[in-house]
Amino acid sequence: MAFSDNLKSEQFHHFLEGLLHRYKDSGKILMILDNARIHHALSLQPFLKVNEEKLELLYLPSYSPDLNPMEWFWKFLRKQVTHNTFFDTYKKFQRAITKFIRKFKRSSIEIQTRCNYEKLLMAG
Repeated sequence: MAFSDNLKSEQFHHFLEGLLHRYKDSGKILMILDNARIHHALSLQPFLKVNEEKLELLYLPSYSPDLNPMEWFWKFLRKQVTHNTFFDTYKKFQRAITKFIRKFKRSSIEIQTRCNYEKLLMAG
């Protein structure tokens, strides 16, 4: 999880570098992404080529929210954390989201159900 004031390819590149550093002793990382522009930025290509043995990006088909469990998770998060809630500072908003995400860091029955996790595994 990472927070950024804006979402540009430089921030995504930095996130990927941090991911590789954090998991440097594990196997290859397969990251499933939507088709946001920053995920396809040409400026990322040299970095991805150098790290192709350690990192692979797999893109979901366009316009396929039913295949993207994160869409369901964000909806669940918003309902649980932000609906009918006023945060008087951005920092408090960040803390609430971070606390919620940490609660579900490991997979749970609730997340598997909400994200159709088992259904995706069966389809794959």
